[in-house]
Amino acid sequence: MPASLAEVGATSDNKFSGGEVQGFILDVPEGVDEEEAVQKLSSHADVMRVVPDTWVGIAAATERLASTAEATTSLLRIGAIVANKRPASSARPMVQQSSNGSVVVALIDTGCDVTNTDLNVVGGMDFTSDNSYGLDGNGHGTHVAGILGSRGNGHGIVGMFPNAALYCLKVLGATGQGTMGTVVTALTWVVNNGRSKNIRVVNLSLSGETNKEVCDAITAVTKQGITVVVAAGNNGQDMSKFSPGNCGSALVVTAMTDFDGLPGGLKGVDPSSGETDDTAARFSNYAAKARPTNIIAAPGVRILSYMPAYKCLDGSSTCIAGTPNLAFLSGTSMAAPVITGQVAMCYEKGVCKANSSTELGKIVRVAATYGRSNREYGFKGDTFQPVDGKHYGNLVYGNAY
Repeated sequence: MPASLAEVGATSDNKFSGGEVQGFILDVPEGVDEEEAVQKLSSHADVMRVVPDTWVGIAAATERLASTAEATTSLLRIGAIVANKRPASSARPMVQQSSNGSVVVALIDTGCDVTNTDLNVVGGMDFTSDNSYGLDGNGHGTHVAGILGSRGNGHGIVGMFPNAALYCLKVLGATGQGTMGTVVTALTWVVNNGRSKNIRVVNLSLSGETNKEVCDAITAVTKQGITVVVAAGNNGQDMSKFSPGNCGSALVVTAMTDFDGLPGGLKGVDPSSGETDDTAARFSNYAAKARPTNIIAAPGVRILSYMPAYKCLDGSSTCIAGTPNLAFLSGTSMAAPVITGQVAMCYEKGVCKANSSTELGKIVRVAATYGRSNREYGFKGDTFQPVDGKHYGNLVYGNAY
């Protein structure tokens, strides 16, 4: 193969190999006819296909919402915590139980702010040119990390699974952009190294053009007994048009709206965002086919979490005055880590334990069963309050484990 690369003037920037997924990320220099190069490489006996390395980006709304409103209500809405009362002895504690660190979650994102003591970052890898997974030049990865696993150490917020062990795989730069090839490289790294580092869940809060290689890499990860959770994307369109939302072996997360921690749509329309309480978020992608089996919903509008301190100081993020670097973001990016936290909890409790496949079915079934028995719990757009031609899945039930 290297000889074939030289023939067309291309150089290999990176090689990835994991399970059945093997390939190169190639750089074709200026002056070389790209179409001719692709034809020559495609004719090689060892090459299955040659595809463009398309862009991928964070799946968070570009609008950053500032407010002096109450702390996030999303965990109240899904029953993960109970407000102002002590639950029955059979229920989970008022503030969620913390992780014991035995299950590690890989976040494939913009990196994580390792200086934030509310996050349990146990390691990472940088697949960008920054050479520092602990430097989050965008803030998106840190925000996702806080939603998932913030310890709630007396200030700031508490995450879906407090103290969750986080392994940060950086594939997106400060602009929130990267390439699908880099994402595939990170996923194949998980194939080869994930289980040895106790990684059982991967979170991908990003979206881009359809890409078969990403879907193949996700499938390879799941064959290691690791569940992959992905954001559906924020285009307000059929998720089949975007990756990794179109990947059948991924647990795909759509976003719904909650403003008060309660069902019933009591808060109506929010004038600042135009979103309606207890409905599918307008920006959220959805499945056009009926009753998809790998889709679930979580709150994803005006979600409160951390940003790197310097992003608040330099004004590049609109953080809330008087808080420890907290800001609101909206997107399926913010919904995905809620589900990832529950999946990690499922593994830690021993309910999820498959060693050669995903456990997405267990998570989806719990949401469907609870929603069927408690119709008032859901939202407009779920299985029981459907919207024609748009399927968002059922709202996660946060008190399942």
